[in-house]
Amino acid sequence: MPKYSLAEEQKIFTDSLKDSEKATPEMIASHNNSLDRFNIYRNNVFVSLTEAIASSFPACFALVGESFFNALARAYIDKTMPQSPLIYLYGEHFPNFLENFPPAQKIPYLADLAKLEWEFLKSTNAKDAAPIIIDKLQTLAPDHMQTCCFTMHPTLFIGQSQWQISNLWIKIRHDPTRSIEKMEQAQFYLIIRPHLQTQIHIISKAMHSFIDKLSKNINFAKAAEETIEAYPDFNLGENLANLFSLGCVEEII
Repeated sequence: MPKYSLAEEQKIFTDSLKDSEKATPEMIASHNNSLDRFNIYRNNVFVSLTEAIASSFPACFALVGESFFNALARAYIDKTMPQSPLIYLYGEHFPNFLENFPPAQKIPYLADLAKLEWEFLKSTNAKDAAPIIIDKLQTLAPDHMQTCCFTMHPTLFIGQSQWQISNLWIKIRHDPTRSIEKMEQAQFYLIIRPHLQTQIHIISKAMHSFIDKLSKNINFAKAAEETIEAYPDFNLGENLANLFSLGCVEEII
C-alpha cells in the first residue's frame, strides 16, 4: 500500500516546489541526480511564473523596476500557485496581495494600478461582441423606452481609485510626457474593447454610477432618474451618446 495518497503526494511536491529550504520530495529523491534536477525544475517554475505576472502587469513592472517587482512576484508565488493550466489567468489575486503586503504599501497606489491592469487584461481576453449604435433607441416604442434594460458589452469594465491611476497607466504605457501634478485625486475609468484594441477612458463619477446601474440590470429610466437625482449636473443626452460611441452597449432588451 502506498505511503501517501495521490493528494498527499501532490501537496508534498507543491510545498517543496514553493520552498527552496524544503528537501527534495522523497518520492523522487531516490532517482539519480534528483536534487539537481528538482532544483532546476523549481527555478524554471519560478522564472516562468514571474515572467507571466510581469507580462500581465507591465505598468507595475515599469513603475517599481525589475528587482523590486521580481521580489513582489516571488512573495506572491510563495502564497498563490496557479489554479488553472491557462497561464494568462494567473495573477487574479495579485492586486489584493499588493494591497496587504507591507513592502508594496510604500507605493500606496500600486495595488490600484495592478487592479486596473488586471481589468485591462480581462477586457482584452473577453469574448468578442458587436456593439450597437445609438440609433437603436429610435426604434423603441415610448413605453419600452421606459422599461428597457441594456446588455453591456462583455469587454466593459469600470473602476475607481483615490489616485489618478488612469493617467498614471497612460503615462507609463503610452505617453511619458503626460504631466500628473497630484497623484492623490479620485479618478473613475472605463475599460472597453469594442473592436480590436482595448481602451481606457477617464469618466466622471456620475457616468461611473450610471454605467454601474445599467450593468446591474436596472432599467434605463430608473438608472437615469437615480443618477440625475444624485448628480443634478449629469447630462443624460451627452453621456448616453458617449456610452454608445464608445461601444459599451451590446443589446437593448
